[in-house]
Formats: sequence, structure tokens, C-alpha cells
Amino acid sequence: MITTLRPALATWGPLVMSLITFLSAAPAPAQTVVDESDRSFDSSERALLLSVLKRRLPDPASALVRSIVQVKPGVYCGEVSTKGRDGEYREFSRFVVETKIRQVTITPTTDPTRVAMILRMIEDRCRIGDDLSR
Repeated sequence: MITTLRPALATWGPLVMSLITFLSAAPAPAQTVVDESDRSFDSSERALLLSVLKRRLPDPASALVRSIVQVKPGVYCGEVSTKGRDGEYREFSRFVVETKIRQVTITPTTDPTRVAMILRMIEDRCRIGDDLSR
């Protein structure tokens, strides 16, 4: 039995170590929280929040994030802006990130007919008690 495991370990060992190294790497430093609203979060919480948000951005390397509020464990609200094709930053859009289920909702800037509906949904999810987080 041990002799049959050795070839598998020799094959899978380096692969597993590479995967662990890849998964433990810090998120890209280009994502910047411009107002330090993340300073109360621990580093793993911040890294998970930014990595989930990054998956949905058109240009994650240029992301500027601000006004992050944790409304309940695993649910964060804030605003994000990225550069457009012209190299200029777009207006800030509201977002909700649910890290436990890896879900992101961002107010669209290119579809005005959906903005009101999605913004209303984001505001409902970002409600803290009777006050909005914003």
C-alpha cells in the first residue's frame, strides 16, 4: 500500500504545494481603498472582500474602492470605480459583496433602465438597522 502511494505523492505533491502557494498569495496591490474605510477589517477579511469584488470588475487593476461598510458578517457595501476604455476613471458605483457566497452586485453605469432597480436592491441589502450605511 505504501509503495503505491509514493508515486501519487511524487506526482501530486508539487501540484498541491503550487496550489497552496497560489491560493495564499495576497490580492493584487493595484486595488486601492482610497479612503482607508477598510482599516478596521483584518487582512484576511480585506483580502477576501477585494478578491470577490475584483472578479466582477472590467479592469480590476485600476480599481478605486471607497466607503466600505460591513453591514453584517460577510456582507460589505461601498463604492468602486475603474478606468474605462479611454483610460479615464468612471463615476463611482455602489456595490454589495457577500463573501460567504462569493456574490457581488454592482450598480450598472451602462444600462440606465436597470440602475434604479439595482440601486434599490443594493440599498435594501446595505441597510443597518433603520439607517442606511450610506
